[in-house]
Amino acid sequence: MLAGGTALGQLTLVASSPVLTRLYGPEAFGALGVFVSLSSILGMVAALRYEFAIPLARDERGAVGLVGVANATSVAVTLATALGVWLAGDWLARITSVPELVPLLWLLPLTVLCNGLCAALGSWSIRRGTFRMNSANKIVQAAGQAGGQLGLGLAGAGSPGLVVGYCLGPLISLLYFVRVLPAAERRALLSVPSRRLWPLARAHWQYPVYSAPASLLITVTQLLPTVLLAALYGPAVAGWFGLGQRVMGLPSQLLARTASQVFLGEAPRLGDDAAVRRLFLRSTAGFAALGLAGMGPVLVLGPWLFAHVFGSAWREAGTMAALLVPQHLSRFVVIPVSQTLNIYGRQDLHLTASAANGAGLALAFGLAYAVRMDVMTVVGLYSAATTLAYLLYLGFSWRVVRRGGLPPAAVPEAG
Repeated sequence: MLAGGTALGQLTLVASSPVLTRLYGPEAFGALGVFVSLSSILGMVAALRYEFAIPLARDERGAVGLVGVANATSVAVTLATALGVWLAGDWLARITSVPELVPLLWLLPLTVLCNGLCAALGSWSIRRGTFRMNSANKIVQAAGQAGGQLGLGLAGAGSPGLVVGYCLGPLISLLYFVRVLPAAERRALLSVPSRRLWPLARAHWQYPVYSAPASLLITVTQLLPTVLLAALYGPAVAGWFGLGQRVMGLPSQLLARTASQVFLGEAPRLGDDAAVRRLFLRSTAGFAALGLAGMGPVLVLGPWLFAHVFGSAWREAGTMAALLVPQHLSRFVVIPVSQTLNIYGRQDLHLTASAANGAGLALAFGLAYAVRMDVMTVVGLYSAATTLAYLLYLGFSWRVVRRGGLPPAAVPEAG
């Protein structure tokens, strides 16, 4: 059910892309790419990954308290984001050659807050088994984002229309969660005593210490290239990359992330290591087959497909998308089963694999800065290096699940 809702929501976004590429040029998509990169990087760690602990909590009282911890950290990260925009917003717009970003960057704190709160509420929904609510939320979010971008584009809003329309998605998602949450659950989640927050946060220290930096490194590796390409090669090149991410990276990322949430909620309930190993193998094989079926045509016909679907100005985006297929495919397979590291308490391996991902990004763009390589060479090198890092991630996860040792309660209770 979750995968179906995600797929329908992402199909809405992908279906709107051929119209959007005719309403907005590559430079506008470059500005959107820079904003989405920053928003996604910060939003990913807004709750410091305490949301991962919610489905694994031993009892309802602990889960409710962890929602409070995640919400409190989201507010703190939002305030830090607002300070960063105030201090560095003009500089960021200048180095990426996107001056229209200056006023739009003040939407960043809003999207970071919405993403952080939605992460906690989504994990709560997974714990409660209300998959229908999560699925509908993804459809509503995508429809609001696509509708906003199309409407503002038809009104001639230019680059700001893409960014403002994108920001409608997280806001609508949060409002939907709050609206459909049962009144009793809403009261419980809003009335967590502040004195419980610190003991719970301290008891689950592995998530901010290991999981949050790991998630940050992986997200930076996936999304920071848009910002770096804008700085090194201009906003039009960043726009090509951004469209490729929209069409391939975003659907695969969110579909795999949805499966990741379900894996995190279901695997501990299986009760024994052999069952978790079987789930691991089925998930890996299933996502590999699904990914190959979906991404194979782009690997072979990327430039032709993009030119015919989005217009001739986007042929280079198709070349980039084809180069990035190995990375997207390996990421698509790894994300769901990587939750075994959380289930077995090996968050340190999350961080190690993520550091390898970051090293791949640094290698590719460090060479681009040093010797000014052709942009397609840079993208190909980046794809190859990060693909190897994702395969390392998969190896770590399989080693842990083979060794076994499923804990009776994956998350200790405190407070």
